[in-house]
Amino acid sequence: MSQNRVVVWWDAEADAEQWRVEVQQQNSDGLYVAALESDDAGFPVKVEKFGPLDEDLLIQSIKSHIPEARISLRL
Repeated sequence: MSQNRVVVWWDAEADAEQWRVEVQQQNSDGLYVAALESDDAGFPVKVEKFGPLDEDLLIQSIKSHIPEARISLRL
């Protein structure tokens, strides 16, 4: 089972509507904590290139960079 999970959501409440992505890692207690976010400089995917209907393309791009992670879409 993967120790990483990725949560993806469309942030309509931001100044500029856009996708948000959070990579979470499982700690020694089994809890998931944020490790990397799409706003971080080192994030491997440029989420601002994806529009509101591009979730499939965004998820494919994330999978190509973080293949072992479980990806979920938050509504």
